[in-house]
Amino acid sequence: MKSIFLCLFLLSGVTRTAHSQLWKNYADSARSARMERKPAIAADYYLKSLDELKKDSLGSYTYGITCMSLGTVYINLFENDKAKTILQEAKKVLQKINEQPAVSDVCDNLGNMYRNISRYDEAEKAYSEAKDIREKIYGRSHRFYAISCDNLGILYEITGRHNEAFSLLTEARNIFSNNPGKESRSYAVNADNLGLLNKTTGRFAEAEKYMTESFGIWKKISGEESLDFGVVCNNLGLLYREMGEYEKSESILLTAKKIREQILGKQHPAYALVCNNLGGLYDKMGQALKSEQYLLEARKVYEKNKNQFNYSVNCESLGLLYSKTDSTDKAFVFLQDCYESRKKLLGVNHFYTVNALMNIGGLYLKQKKYNLIEPIFIEVKNTYDNILGHDSYGYAEICTNLAWIYYLTMRSAEAEKLGMEALHTVEKNLGRENLSYTLFANNMAIIYQDLGKDKKADSLFHEAFAATRRRMEKVFQFTSEYEKESYLQTLVGDRDMYYSFRYDRLPFSEAGECYDRSIYFRNLILSSTQQLNKNIYDKSDSTITRKYNEWKSIRQQLAYWLIKPETEQTEEKTLLEEKSNGLEKELTRLSSAFGKQQQQKEINWEKIKAALKQGEAAIEFSEFAWYDERVNKDSIYYLALIIERGMKEPFLVKLFEKRKLNSLLKRKSVNEKNKINQLYSSTELYELIWAPLEKYLGGVKTIYFAPSGLLNYVSMAAIKMNNSKLLSDQYQLVQLLNTVSVTDNEEERLMPADKLVLYGGVQYDADSVSLVKAAIPYQQQQTATRSIPEELLIDNDQPVFLPLPKTESEVMFIEKEAIKKKMTAQVLKGSAANEESFKSLNGKNSPSLIHFATHGFFYPDTKRKRVGLNDPAGLVFKSSDNPLLRSGLVLSGASNTWKGKPVVGIEDGILTGYEVANMYLPNTKLVVLSACRTGLGDIQRTEGVYGLQRAFKIAGVKNLVMSLWDVDDNAGAEFMQLFYTDLLLKGNISASFRKAQDMMKLKYPGNPYIWAAFVMIR
Repeated sequence: MKSIFLCLFLLSGVTRTAHSQLWKNYADSARSARMERKPAIAADYYLKSLDELKKDSLGSYTYGITCMSLGTVYINLFENDKAKTILQEAKKVLQKINEQPAVSDVCDNLGNMYRNISRYDEAEKAYSEAKDIREKIYGRSHRFYAISCDNLGILYEITGRHNEAFSLLTEARNIFSNNPGKESRSYAVNADNLGLLNKTTGRFAEAEKYMTESFGIWKKISGEESLDFGVVCNNLGLLYREMGEYEKSESILLTAKKIREQILGKQHPAYALVCNNLGGLYDKMGQALKSEQYLLEARKVYEKNKNQFNYSVNCESLGLLYSKTDSTDKAFVFLQDCYESRKKLLGVNHFYTVNALMNIGGLYLKQKKYNLIEPIFIEVKNTYDNILGHDSYGYAEICTNLAWIYYLTMRSAEAEKLGMEALHTVEKNLGRENLSYTLFANNMAIIYQDLGKDKKADSLFHEAFAATRRRMEKVFQFTSEYEKESYLQTLVGDRDMYYSFRYDRLPFSEAGECYDRSIYFRNLILSSTQQLNKNIYDKSDSTITRKYNEWKSIRQQLAYWLIKPETEQTEEKTLLEEKSNGLEKELTRLSSAFGKQQQQKEINWEKIKAALKQGEAAIEFSEFAWYDERVNKDSIYYLALIIERGMKEPFLVKLFEKRKLNSLLKRKSVNEKNKINQLYSSTELYELIWAPLEKYLGGVKTIYFAPSGLLNYVSMAAIKMNNSKLLSDQYQLVQLLNTVSVTDNEEERLMPADKLVLYGGVQYDADSVSLVKAAIPYQQQQTATRSIPEELLIDNDQPVFLPLPKTESEVMFIEKEAIKKKMTAQVLKGSAANEESFKSLNGKNSPSLIHFATHGFFYPDTKRKRVGLNDPAGLVFKSSDNPLLRSGLVLSGASNTWKGKPVVGIEDGILTGYEVANMYLPNTKLVVLSACRTGLGDIQRTEGVYGLQRAFKIAGVKNLVMSLWDVDDNAGAEFMQLFYTDLLLKGNISASFRKAQDMMKLKYPGNPYIWAAFVMIR
């Protein structure tokens, strides 16, 4: 993508003759207006000055110079026809009186004007004329001659004459280094221009050297708020974007945007250009909506003058964005417009025109129109070879694209040669960490796979994965959670590609790379968020803590707006989102800086294997979409990766296609109880999920496993192996978010000094007086952060949440047992079981155990209808885009809210997952959610379940007990009595959970609906 470039030209401002004072007053006012960045006012004063000069000095040197000054102002105003007319007038006058130095200045300005409107042949003539004049007058060692070399050199960069450009720009650099010196404006401009040229030709390391040199000079001589500094910021930011240095790119481009907005305004093409460059950056980071926002903002400016190169750049950026988001029709319109625009401006054989043609070919590739693509790519390859040469990045890019076409059309032998040539070139130019190297390496691995060269394929996949990890470490050090999610989505295809390769290849006993990929990507964002909270909490830096608290406060305010339908959201929501995102990024940067010393060493399968004891195994389940562009196949598969202490390397085991498990889980029945009991009374789940693993588990008694996808909805303990045995009879099962946890041998235990907070016997429809009274003790610490918009609530006289009588006796029993063991237990029941009390547990106040015996809810992500003012209040949760707002727990006063009669000034009683995730509970060893469906949520590939499970894990909770389906009130209370009796006696959380489950299983054989609903996740 092109950027604005700096170009030198000389203005002669010295007058030779004194005329009437009035013309000079006008000219002085014009110069003042130019200094104040008011070109329209300057143009008006210059016109008045010329009117005075025409009276007695028409044709004089002063008249000619004033014409030239007005011409430069018209260039800044993009009034190019006026600029051309007045500059030609200036040239005519100055030539007539033989003022050759001034004529060269006019030629430079004409060259600038022609270049701006992409009339490059005329620009070259003007620049060359200036250069010839200056060579005759000053010689080839003068800085004025160097200015001409610089102007002509950057024009050749634009027009693809790169060798000539290098020669001229280097010549200018040598002159400027002596005259006027290496800290001058001229030298800085030249360094930036050399940087642009090296970037265009794929020499990124050289480009960075020149551009950072220019950056430092402009910062020193012009300051960080000058337009000149903004120009070099734009160019350097664009370079870092292409290098994959996204943090540096974003920071510098935002600086350029701020400068141009303040000085030039939002309607100036230079402002539009930096918006376009930011749009391209966010596209690379997977932030499609943000990218589109910036690109469309730029387009509003460019549409006023389509006859310029940067209009085509904007078309190209939008076309590529829409191509990625599968808006093929829109993509084609923009890419075709880009191509036609460049043909008109640059000619059919120009580098940038051919590049536009290649983008159209890429769109045909998505449509599998191979017969149309190949001739296009061959044409592009030949043109790039002639213009750029074999060693350029552009040539490597078209080679890998053409190689891919050969692969897709069953010509992998031809593809191999081209693909490896491209890979070597990109490695030479950009290194192995660049995104392009990863893309090229993955493509080449697939080609090797097709040729039966599996070892070479595996090696390239390994290199690509290593490069991806290094890039992700950089991206995760400065981005928010949302931005991390967006970036991860750009990598899904790479992961699917590799798993498809391994799934279809033997031997399965060499799956170490698969295992490492699985544990690396699993819960990566969750781990990053947990680390952010921990770093800030452990650091105890007052400045950072203030920012952290401000961020959390804004997120609480956002809870209100995020539930509202899009049609009723205001600008306030957008502003809060932007502020929250910005603060989170700032905190991430600060956290990364001081958190590096706390980071654990990299965990891999070998370390997990070393942590396993005899008779133990770790299993990573993975879900992936089948990848084969030759075949239209829309299938998702599951595999398992098994490691035991005695294995040389993990085993990969093929499991099943997702639709098979989905059909079992969604099988219809008369009610949920029947459905669950029927599902777990047959051996279908065993045959599908577990039977393929058995031959690898001889002698194993304890299994640590991390489920994926729909497996998160399966109670593994209840899977029936045969008529007499369940999976939990055969194995001790330990469910983890990530088997990396196996390396942490410390099992959480409750100690006598630990504090317990217990919620039960909740009064959902408590009266307002008791609710306000119960909230008073906590209101000194915080204000209410209501989740439901009041205007969406309606009148309803009926209670919504039915009482759960057994829950009060459940928590009273736990309290009684805790007192016996001399432990501190706080019971919150009735109207006291409110949101305020839970939110007061934040940070250092967090207890060791929190128990919720109440209603829970989760609404799946379905097609949402618009919520109106007359709809039930609870519908706002069902209609949210955010899964953490579609899951929650019900506390005191919730029925008042749900039926449209909230109590003003206190919390609403609906504790959403979003609000839980906004907490930090560093001391909490265990949270028990004795409620219905608390283990459910949206399933998002490697990040697992987005619901209460994720919310409490973000908050820092170590262990979670949750339910996968509706819990019978009596059975739930019975399970909890068994669990806590043993837990408060022995303190072992995992062992007590298993014991309670085993006892319930023995008491209710054949009824998994009663005993198997609860799962524990460590």
